[in-house]
Amino acid sequence: MRSRLEELPRRRLYEGLLAIFVLIALFVVPTWPPHTIGDANNHLLSLASLAAVWAIVAVGTAMFVQLTGLPTLAHAGLWGVGAYASGVTITELDIGFWPSLLFAALVPALVALPVALISLRTTGVAFLVVTIAFTEFIVLVLGNMEITQGTAGLPVSEPPGSIGPFNFDELSGQYYLFLAFLFATLALYRVVTNSAFGARLRAIRDDERLARSLGINVVLHQLLLFELTAVIVGLAGALLLVQQGAVTPDLFTAFQFIPIYLGIMLGGLTVIAGPAVGAWIAQFLPVWIGSENPNISLMIYGLVLVAAMLVLPKGVLGTIKEWVARDPKQAGPQPAAADLASRELAPPAPDRPKTDLSNADVLLDASGLKRFFGANRALAGVDLTVQEGEIRGLIGPNGSGKTTLLNCISGFLPLTDGAISYRGLEIDGRRPDWIARVGLVRTFQEPEVFASFTVRETCELVARPARSRPGANDRLPDRPDEMLAACGLSEEADAHVTELPYGQLRLLGVLAAIACRPFVLLLDEPAAGLTSVDAARLRDLILAARDRGVTVVVVDHDMSFLLPICDRVTVLDGGEKLAEGDPGEVARDPAVVAAYLGESFAERTAEKVAGGVED
Repeated sequence: MRSRLEELPRRRLYEGLLAIFVLIALFVVPTWPPHTIGDANNHLLSLASLAAVWAIVAVGTAMFVQLTGLPTLAHAGLWGVGAYASGVTITELDIGFWPSLLFAALVPALVALPVALISLRTTGVAFLVVTIAFTEFIVLVLGNMEITQGTAGLPVSEPPGSIGPFNFDELSGQYYLFLAFLFATLALYRVVTNSAFGARLRAIRDDERLARSLGINVVLHQLLLFELTAVIVGLAGALLLVQQGAVTPDLFTAFQFIPIYLGIMLGGLTVIAGPAVGAWIAQFLPVWIGSENPNISLMIYGLVLVAAMLVLPKGVLGTIKEWVARDPKQAGPQPAAADLASRELAPPAPDRPKTDLSNADVLLDASGLKRFFGANRALAGVDLTVQEGEIRGLIGPNGSGKTTLLNCISGFLPLTDGAISYRGLEIDGRRPDWIARVGLVRTFQEPEVFASFTVRETCELVARPARSRPGANDRLPDRPDEMLAACGLSEEADAHVTELPYGQLRLLGVLAAIACRPFVLLLDEPAAGLTSVDAARLRDLILAARDRGVTVVVVDHDMSFLLPICDRVTVLDGGEKLAEGDPGEVARDPAVVAAYLGESFAERTAEKVAGGVED
C-alpha cells in the first residue's frame, strides 16, 4: 500500500485530498449520523453550517490579506454590518431574506468606503490598528442603536424559503445554500487572483514604489479589493443570521474574530481553498477536543494558532502545495541562471552622427526647480530642458541633486518651488502613477522587482495595459517575447525574478520601464555594477529605445558608459547646474573637471568623444 502511494504523483494526491474534503462536506456531513438519531445529526449539520459561513468570511478576508499584504480586522465589523443590514431590513421593511441580501452587500460596501480611504493611507501595524478601531466602533454603534435592539440582540426568524425545487427552510437545505455561497466565493477568489487586476494587486504588494513608477494606481486597486471583500463578508453576515436565528454585537468584535484568522492560518493563506478548509478545522476543533466552555475554546484557538505558526507556517494546504511543487516529476527542469561570462559581447552599434536637435520639440521642461529638506538645499533653482529624441546625461558628485531631480520630475517628491511641463502638460504635483501613464517613466538606483513574478509575467503586467493607454508610445514593441529578446533575457523568460543575477535584474528594471511604452525615460544609475556584457546590452537597449521614439535622461557615474551615448550632458553640483552642453566640451570644462571628473579622466574622455558620439 505504501509503495503504491509513493508511486502516485504528488499533484494527484493533493487533488484527491481536496476532492475527499469536498465529498465529505457535500454528502457525508448531511447524512451522518443516521437520521434515526436526528438530534446528533442536527447538531453536526448546525456546526457544519456555521463552518461554511466562517469559511466564506475567512476566504473574503484572506483574499484581501493575500493580495495586498495588509493585515485587517475591519472585516469583522463589516461582517456584523452585513448581518444587521439584512436583519433590520427583514424586520422593519418586511421584504424577506432574498431581497435583504442586496442590503447585506450594499450597506457594508458603503461603510467600507470611508474606512478604506482612511486606513489605506497607512501600512503594516498602523493599518491593523486602524481596522481594529473601526471594528470596535461598529460594535459600539450596533450595541447602542434602538433599531438593532442594542446588546440584547436582533432576532430574525424569517427562513430563506424556496427557489424552484430547492427548499431552504430546513437545516439541510440551508447547509447546501451556505455551501453554494462558499463555492461561489472560492470561484470569485480564483478569478480575481488569475486576472490582470489580481496581478497588479500582487505587484503592489511586492513593491509599491515600483508599481507606482510603472503606472499602477495603488489606492484605486486596493480600494476596489476592499469593497469587493466587504461585499463578501457582508453577505456572509446575512447567512450567519439565518444560521443563528439572531445576532448580537459581541459576535463581531476583533477578539471574536480570532477563530477566523485561526482558520486562515491553519488552512494556508497562500492557497485559495486553504482558508475554507482551515475554517472547518477551527469550527470543529472544540468538538474534537471536547470543550464546551467558550473561554477554554478561545484559549485552545490561541494555542493552536501559535503551534500552527511554529510547525506549519504556511498552513495545511500551503505546506502540501509546497511539497507538491518540490516533486521533480511535476516541476520539470528549471531554467538555470545565466552564465554571463560565457556569452559573447554584442557587437558595438555602428558609428552615427549625433542626433540633430535643431528643430526638435521640447518634451520635458523643468524650470526653477527647488527642493529643500530643512536647511539642506537639494535643488536650488535647477532648469532642465530635454528635446524630443535626445539622450541627455545627468552627472555630478554624490549629493549634487541628480536623484532628487528625477524624483521631483517623476512625482515621487513634491517641489518646494518651480514648474515642470511634459508635452505641454503641467505635471508638478501629480501622482507618480499618473505621470507614468501619460508616458514619463523612471527607474531607481537599486534594482527593484516584483518578487512573486517571473520575468515574462513582469513584462506582461506592464505591457498589457500600456497597449491601449492614450499616452503610450506605439512605436515600441508590445509583445513580451520581443522585448525580452531585445536585452538577452529570452532564455530566462520563465525564471523567477529572484533567480536572476544582479546584472539581469538591472536589465529587467529598464525593460519593465520600456514596456510601459514611454516617450520620456528617466534612468537612475542603470549601469551601476554591470559587467561589460550587461553594460553593452544596456547600451544597445537604450539606443534601440531612442530609435523608436523614446527620449532618455540618464544618471550615471560610469563616464565611459554614459558620455559616448549622450547627445548632451548636464552637470549638477550642490543642487545647482554647473554646466551643460556637448559631452566633449563638458568633459573639458575646467569647473566640471575640478568638481567631478578629474584632469586625467577628462583628457581621456575628451579624446574619445571628440571624433563624434557613438550612437
